[in-house]
Amino acid sequence: MWPFATYSWAEVPKVQTSETTCEAITKYLDWESHYAQNGGIAAAEGYVPLPKPVQAYARAQLQTVTANGTVCVNQKS
Repeated sequence: MWPFATYSWAEVPKVQTSETTCEAITKYLDWESHYAQNGGIAAAEGYVPLPKPVQAYARAQLQTVTANGTVCVNQKS
């Protein structure tokens, strides 16, 4: 049996009112789309890591989410 794989999407408003919520959401999604992919977690669970261009696109989108004019995620998050 082979698992089916597909992309999942998260709808996140680009302007957040809570810095705490903004940081929690964007950092989690950044972890999921980068560190979980590159740290071997995906492979250990039998999944193929996201392609690098998809990871870059995900990070670029997350960097457009702000709270009070401040970007809530960065590459060091």
